[in-house]
Amino acid sequence: MSDELVYGLIQDTSGLWIGTKGGLFHRNLQGRITRYRHNNNDSSSIISNDINALYQDHRGGIWIGTELGLSYLPKGQQRFVNYLNEYARVFNKNAILCIFEDNNYNIWIGTRGGGLKLFDPQRKNSYTLDTRMGLSGNIIHGIVQDQQGNLWISFNQSIGRISLRRPHPPFKPEDVTVTNYSVNNGLGSNEFLAAACRTRDGEIMFGGVNGIVAFHPDRLVNNTVRPPVALTGLLIKNNPVDIGAPGSPLKQSISYVDEITLSHDQAFFTLQFAALNYINSRTNQYAYRLEGLKGDTQWHYVGNQQSATYTNLDAGEYIFKVKAANNDGYWNETYTSLRVKVLPPFWKTWYAYLCYATIIIGLLYLFYSYSMKTSRLRHELQLQQLSQEKDRELTQRKLSFFTNISHEIKTPLTLILAPIEKLISLQQEQGNNKALNQLMLMQRNGERLLRLTDQLLDFRKFEAGNMNLRVSEGDLIHFLKEILLSFDAFVRHRNIRLSLDTSHNSLTAWFDQDKFEKILYNLLSNALKFTHPGGKVIVSVTEQQTATNRSILLSVTDNGVGIAPQNLEKIFFPFHHYNDTGLPIAGTGIGLAFTKGLVTLHRGNITVESTLATSNRPGHTCFTITFPADKEHYTPEERLPYHQPERINDRPLHDTPLSTTADRKGLDTAGEEQEMDEQRPVMLIVEDNPEMRTFISNHFEDQYAVHTATDGKQGWNIATALLPDIIISDIMMPEMNGTELCRLLKKDTRTSHIPVILLTARTPLIFRMEGFETGADDYITKPFSLALLQVRVQNLLNSRNILRERYSKDITLQPRNIAITGADEIFLEQVMQFIENNILEPSLNVEQMAREVNMSRITLYRKIKALTNQSTIEFIRSVRLKRAAQLLQRNEFTVNEVAYMVGFSDVDYFRKWFKKEFSSTPKEYAATHKQ
Repeated sequence: MSDELVYGLIQDTSGLWIGTKGGLFHRNLQGRITRYRHNNNDSSSIISNDINALYQDHRGGIWIGTELGLSYLPKGQQRFVNYLNEYARVFNKNAILCIFEDNNYNIWIGTRGGGLKLFDPQRKNSYTLDTRMGLSGNIIHGIVQDQQGNLWISFNQSIGRISLRRPHPPFKPEDVTVTNYSVNNGLGSNEFLAAACRTRDGEIMFGGVNGIVAFHPDRLVNNTVRPPVALTGLLIKNNPVDIGAPGSPLKQSISYVDEITLSHDQAFFTLQFAALNYINSRTNQYAYRLEGLKGDTQWHYVGNQQSATYTNLDAGEYIFKVKAANNDGYWNETYTSLRVKVLPPFWKTWYAYLCYATIIIGLLYLFYSYSMKTSRLRHELQLQQLSQEKDRELTQRKLSFFTNISHEIKTPLTLILAPIEKLISLQQEQGNNKALNQLMLMQRNGERLLRLTDQLLDFRKFEAGNMNLRVSEGDLIHFLKEILLSFDAFVRHRNIRLSLDTSHNSLTAWFDQDKFEKILYNLLSNALKFTHPGGKVIVSVTEQQTATNRSILLSVTDNGVGIAPQNLEKIFFPFHHYNDTGLPIAGTGIGLAFTKGLVTLHRGNITVESTLATSNRPGHTCFTITFPADKEHYTPEERLPYHQPERINDRPLHDTPLSTTADRKGLDTAGEEQEMDEQRPVMLIVEDNPEMRTFISNHFEDQYAVHTATDGKQGWNIATALLPDIIISDIMMPEMNGTELCRLLKKDTRTSHIPVILLTARTPLIFRMEGFETGADDYITKPFSLALLQVRVQNLLNSRNILRERYSKDITLQPRNIAITGADEIFLEQVMQFIENNILEPSLNVEQMAREVNMSRITLYRKIKALTNQSTIEFIRSVRLKRAAQLLQRNEFTVNEVAYMVGFSDVDYFRKWFKKEFSSTPKEYAATHKQ
């Protein structure tokens, strides 16, 4: 230990204790040295090797002060008691510089920055003395006790005396008197170290850099004059108050007043005071309180702070009291007082409350009058509530609708991903002909996904309870084989055996092929998800024949993980998702509920039985469907003529018939903007290559009104101004490429309905996916055939015309009762909402609607015309008339009332347009369409 820095020495009957920066050493009487070091794996080892102080208490135990906390070694033991984590709030991460035990066996601890701590390990608490209690510093180097029981402590450059009225904590502020001595009291300049002691004759010594300071406490003369306190200043909102100034509460110096009156906005004030003791006045101490303030019953001892601040006092009367102690801690218990009166604001005075009472009585009278008048409007309020209820119902149906569709799309995607993965593997092996088969399988399942997407409205009907069967006679065995074929690549990839078990080569039955496909896909998808590789899934079909009935028994069985018994009863509940496997299998919990609903539509039932897998045997799950096989069980409306099952790979991707011209009718002439005389569809070609741009333009100019742009930026400006019927755009262009242009077009409400065809020389699938993800309607790879491009353009325009007719019929047939999908339908939902909200207003016009959707009048006209084939005025009038028809069906209102409720101020005008719309007068319509 010759290289260690020594910071503490203690000699006892066992030898010598040495505290260093490298740990604790003990040298016994025989000269043997034992070293104690911190061990991270031993909680009873010393808390830190960086030791600053050693002290032996009256029991013979050793206290060790370190940079990280406090350790205690009981006499005769080898295990340390540490105070770090549990007592972190006591030491506040401050290093311990010195330790001392007083005559009452209190342990005092001096810290670096945390002041002086009285630590009681028995009661597990502490008491802190710092600069807030009058100490001249928070760094304590040494502690000793004089013969009168006072504690003497050394700071960096001063000495303090602490006198306690109680032998043990807890201490109140008045129990502690602190007196500081510095160069102002004759103390020589010195920087003190951790060295302090008391001699046998009672002399106190503190060691420092410049030597030793020694004195006898009994020879020090104390200042026993107890100083009075004088008020010296008043601040309101931190600004000094001038005597006699306008609005000032002081007419003379605050030292000579007994009371001040403050307004409510002056209740944020500060009182300043000073003790009349000029001997080392910086060490004077103060205490104050404010009588009348709730909770302020004790004196606040604030050290040498010479001000008291109060904020937001309530109106009332208070008495401020302040007292002081001199530089030697002698308190003057005769306090100085000041009465403070805070006036209430004008709104809390008695005359203000009188005004309040008068206003309330007046309001009650007005409310009574208003209630009498509004009774005539209750009927209209009920209509509004009915509309809101329908809105909420529509929102709920949308939620259920999209939830079901999301679930259904998962299965085709699962079937597509497996062939793609297999295709990538096969392409790595050159010359493998199996790749062609995988491509064909991808095509079949992709087309099935397309067909599922087209059936969105059927799902909404199912949720609303309006889904109808369309059964036809077909070969069930052939149908099942095609369904199983779609899972072929998936089961081979997962190494699962999927088989059809039946004794029938052909089995004729009546069933809805579309809905039965969803039933089988749900059951097979669930079975395959919960079956481990190497397992098997079996689809069994049998025919049950009785004298009067023929039925089909179809089961899907797997040897996967099984279903827990507690889940079997709830498995067909909507939104119930079970996963007893621990496998990362996601699900929405609606597939089996949807399946059960479809089976019920077929006059059938579905059951399940299952056992969980164990460590030595697989599980077993079997879903069984029973449904009638003959047409007699279905109504004539549900039956279709017999046809062969649809071949998955026979269905063309684009089957919309071609036409030579697009239907472009003129605009409403009653106040609407007139469209151009050009009746041909408007086409915009965006191509930076002039030869390619001219080539495409020349081909289409006979059938279309062609406009061209040289880059995406110019194309965007032309598209927003012109709103063409279709856009053909190259991808690789300067300024703005085709992908960015397409993204802008599809995001902007004005242009989101316009079909976009992207042209590019990039052929990989990832680039085609990029184009489709931006919202492109078609994607053609260069070089291309002009005939193919023309067919794609015509198909998109035909599809847009069909969609326009659907919007025109659906939206105006039942206002506010349609399913909303896509950006265009969201736009129509917005304008429908606006019309519904303002349907009572006869003054509703095109300009108001254009402002609502942030469009110009002509842009709004073109948008609605493109989507519904109606002018804006026709669209508004049609919505009003359809809402009137709904109200007439309820047979609760007269024709005049209905006309006013839908915004017609002229009843004869209403009758005219109603008859034109429905081919009957309102009265005749109400009589023939009673609900």
